[in-house]
Parts: sequence; structure tokens; C-alpha cells
Amino acid sequence: MKFTVNLSENDFFKFNEYYMKHSAQGKKSTFTARLLLPAVFLLIMVICLLANTGMLVILLEAVIFTITSIVWVIKVPSMISGNIRKSLETAKKDGKLPFHETAEFEFAETEIIETAPGSVKTVKYSDITSVDPTDDYIYIFYGAAQAFVIPRHCIENYDLESFLKSKT
Repeated sequence: MKFTVNLSENDFFKFNEYYMKHSAQGKKSTFTARLLLPAVFLLIMVICLLANTGMLVILLEAVIFTITSIVWVIKVPSMISGNIRKSLETAKKDGKLPFHETAEFEFAETEIIETAPGSVKTVKYSDITSVDPTDDYIYIFYGAAQAFVIPRHCIENYDLESFLKSKT
């Protein structure tokens, strides 16, 4: 079976957001980013305590650092999403989008063949590491951060998930 897939920048952005929220690497990066600023603040507090800074200064620092840390922990995911958008905009300006806007996918007997302008990619079903369905997409992972992004509206009413489960 063959399907033509049209991806937009928003589709690619949603894939990267999904990867950030669900992959081990994405979760680790988000966790590290969330802890970085509070850890620095804690280090500053320890240095102030060792330097015998007045209790009022330390208390004021603690209040300011706590509030700032809470805001930071909450805002990190949106900051990462903003960085993804900026990277995508930069790639677009450079004329080097990291995805094919239009591609044809053939789900053959032993492999998936993606044909896009200027390239053909073949991935064996045995190389697929996971199939992650969402309400709007099916992500077919075949590498650490590599996946075929299949918008559900491009596959009509075909049950691609069941087909892929039988192959992987």
C-alpha cells in the first residue's frame, strides 16, 4: 500500500515536542534543565552561609531563589518548545528544512520505502524500534531521534497501526 504524506512545519514541531516529552533523552534533557538553575541557587546559598552572610540576606535570597526556581521549573518545557521553533525557523531561512514536505510512503512486505524529491529511504520493519500512535499522528521510530511522521489525515481510514504491529 502507498500513501502520500504532506508535512507542515507544525507537524514537524509537534513531532519534536512529542519526542521531548516521551523519549528518555527528551525527559533527561528537560529534567536536567529544570534542575540547573535551582542547583546554582542552592550553591549560592551554601556559599553565603559559609561566608557568614547575615541571616536577613540569606532569608531574602531563599525567598527570591525559591520563587524564581518554581517559575523556572514550570517554564522550562515552553522554553524548550520555543527553541525548537527557533531552530525550525532558522533551518527554513537557510533553505534546509529537516523534513520532507511531501513524500510517498510504500508499506511493502519487508520494509517501508519513503520516496521524496531527491531521496529514497528504506527501513526494514525489523529496524523499527517503536510505533507511537497519537490522536493526530503515527510516529514510526527507526533510530534514536529518527521517525517517519504519518499524519492520520493522510492515511484515510486505513488501520496502519494494526498493519505495523503485525510487521514489527
